[in-house]
Amino acid sequence: MPTLKRDAVELYYTVAGAEDGIPLAIAPGMGAHSGDILSHLLSGMLTRAGFRVLIVDNQGAGQTISRRQNAAITMTDMADDLAAAMDDAGMADAHIAGISMGGAIATTFALNFPARARSLTSVVSLAHGDFQSRSGFIVRTMRMLRDHDLPLPLINRVGLLFLADEPAFRDPEVVDQWVNAPPDPLGQTLEGWEIQTGALQAYDVRDRLGEIRMPTLIIGSPDDLLVPPFHQQQLAEAIPGAVLKMYPGGHLFMLNAERLPAFMGEVIAFLQGAEAGRTRG
Repeated sequence: MPTLKRDAVELYYTVAGAEDGIPLAIAPGMGAHSGDILSHLLSGMLTRAGFRVLIVDNQGAGQTISRRQNAAITMTDMADDLAAAMDDAGMADAHIAGISMGGAIATTFALNFPARARSLTSVVSLAHGDFQSRSGFIVRTMRMLRDHDLPLPLINRVGLLFLADEPAFRDPEVVDQWVNAPPDPLGQTLEGWEIQTGALQAYDVRDRLGEIRMPTLIIGSPDDLLVPPFHQQQLAEAIPGAVLKMYPGGHLFMLNAERLPAFMGEVIAFLQGAEAGRTRG
């Protein structure tokens, strides 16, 4: 898959789907990347629905390499990376989507490159890095667990506490799959963690959300402890015409096999509707 060298970054991204498919660019969440389970699920289902799907490894994750020295990396930098990957893939414009931290990148892209965003889809995301909160406490706690070099199953158990909802814990198979999941060979390094949490802490576009004019879908979960639903409500209230949808299940509700079809059906219907409206226009 392509690696794009720009400035001090070697940017890795994947592209799947027919060349004449509807262009869609996706920014994964914190620590996530184009080779993880969720990206594979999204890419497979979206390409079958007629989309050409680009997924970028953000700086601080996956196979993208950042060699910046003594310079903070921002959401604007990551949105610029997404634009560069689109250029390299021959996408003049695209539907833009992001999950969790990726939603912040997607929103920043929509603000900074409005002519290149056919629509915006933001999933379990937010308009500002709210680190003086339970969310920030959770992120710092997970970093501390890694710093102490604790066994991965223990770290996974702690993660499950805030990434899933009550029904997940009543399914022994789900719990076992989560707790005993093998290490991700492209798992986020501590340096990558610093890059991405620094970008999140500096992120705040609350005063610019009214500028967004493309069709926008905001998705959240009432059970989300990591990025609580008031963040998605804030986005939906401030972005003109935005549609807000909520799904039970917590921050990673879309990984639940029973909820995934409804979630993807919602996203695909929105994207197809946005594309049809653009064509008519």
